[in-house]
Amino acid sequence: MMGKQAQFALKTRMNPNLRKVHSLHAASSILGGALFVANDFFPDTPYVHAAWHLAAAVGVATLRAMLDDH
Repeated sequence: MMGKQAQFALKTRMNPNLRKVHSLHAASSILGGALFVANDFFPDTPYVHAAWHLAAAVGVATLRAMLDDH
């Protein structure tokens, strides 16, 4: 999958319309990873797990643009 993400990053250089989607996907992936770790370190903190689900949902939603634009 990392290879596909690298290809998508290269496509964004040629297609400026994909830059926003790529930035959103990258940000949600980083945030999702941080929230996933935070959920283990702070299990009693409210809404951390829910926030992780939201970040993951945004990441998955932006995958469509990566797969559709060949």
